[in-house]
Amino acid sequence: MIVIHCRFTLAAADREQWIESAQRMAEISRTEAGCLEYAFSADVSDPLTMYSYQEWESQETLDAHEQAPHHARRMAELAAWDVDYQKIAFYGVAWQRNQVRA
Repeated sequence: MIVIHCRFTLAAADREQWIESAQRMAEISRTEAGCLEYAFSADVSDPLTMYSYQEWESQETLDAHEQAPHHARRMAELAAWDVDYQKIAFYGVAWQRNQVRA
């Protein structure tokens, strides 16, 4: 499994458009083969700091996602906005344990 975690800050003027774009991207990406999780969130202390979290079954499914038309559209949108990327981390996961507490 591949896990991707990103942290970035947006310009206030770009926030609403960014959120609309992120909602579209998450909705489409979640339907892709190999997508286990695709989510965006805002920091509870700073509404201009955003996070992205993704889980992909394999490098092949991540590669296919990165070649998809909606990914190219999202990259073009991001290039037009003032986004300060602070962290983009990729993790290869050999095992996982799910634990849900009641």
